[in-house]
Amino acid sequence: MVVYNAVNPPFSEWLEAFPAAVDGVLAGAESSDARMVFVDDTWMYGRATGPMTEDLPYRPVSNKGLLRAWLAERVLAAHHSGRVRTVIGRATELYGPAVESLLGSNIFGPAARGGLALWVGELDQPLAPMFIDDFAHGLVELGEREEALGEVWHLPTPEPSTARHLLHLAATRSQQRMRVLKIREPTVRAVGVLWPVAREGAEMLYQFRQPHAIDSGKYRAAFGPGSVTPYEQGIDATLAWYRATPRRPMTALGR
Repeated sequence: MVVYNAVNPPFSEWLEAFPAAVDGVLAGAESSDARMVFVDDTWMYGRATGPMTEDLPYRPVSNKGLLRAWLAERVLAAHHSGRVRTVIGRATELYGPAVESLLGSNIFGPAARGGLALWVGELDQPLAPMFIDDFAHGLVELGEREEALGEVWHLPTPEPSTARHLLHLAATRSQQRMRVLKIREPTVRAVGVLWPVAREGAEMLYQFRQPHAIDSGKYRAAFGPGSVTPYEQGIDATLAWYRATPRRPMTALGR
């Protein structure tokens, strides 16, 4: 049996709810003698100058990154103590149908219907978002592989692009008129006085002012190329979902 821990409480409840949720899933996996695959991101690495690898030291620069680092250590400690067999799969920023992230309603809603898209980072830094189906396939692979247990794995993405290029792809493939508004950090922090989502997420904006890509060489060497959806195909699927789905409010800051 494999348990997939994809719990992600609302930002405002992370400190209280996230550790309890992780401990609860670990306890459930232990009682049923199941493996646990922990769904993770890259916030614990902090500042990056190039593609992030699994052996980077944890140097979080935000409270949420610090919590992510602590949770990852807790999950791996459960494995190495012999309590629960665990493995961690990490992704960059996610996108795809029904995914609410920085690349969600901020970008694909306006692209699908025409309108104003919001971007909160640099437009020309390397960026390698992951299509949600690829993340799911990689996590399933980790859950089925005995040799994956007890380690962290970065799941494969396409080659890095840039926000500018991905925004261009979204606009051209939708054939809708889309304008892009680049929001600077002081504006987001000012909005956060009145908008809790912006207030909680503002500390994570550093990610999109630096390279935001991962090195998945370890995974590819062990398990093959994995599932990697070209940006054009992933964007088409995401746009189709937004066209068929009632309008959703922009999140400004994603997860």
